[in-house]
Amino acid sequence: MREEKLRALRKQTYETYFGPSTDFTCQLINARSIIRLIHSLDRKLTETEIKEFTAPITDRRLLKIIDQTNFSYKPQSLQGH
Repeated sequence: MREEKLRALRKQTYETYFGPSTDFTCQLINARSIIRLIHSLDRKLTETEIKEFTAPITDRRLLKIIDQTNFSYKPQSLQGH
């Protein structure tokens, strides 16, 4: 429920700043925010989180990129820093 409200607010904000957008543009922006979330949390997302965050994304290419990013992500502590 919370995620749906955040998505609606995010979409409204994008349309306010950038004007009406295509469905793909919104999906692309959502995918980008999910990838940034993975990096900011510094961990992989769980299956439940992935399903919840990618619910509005229907483009298979974007879903594949998110899955690849999540699958191959290594936290900073494990990268030898």
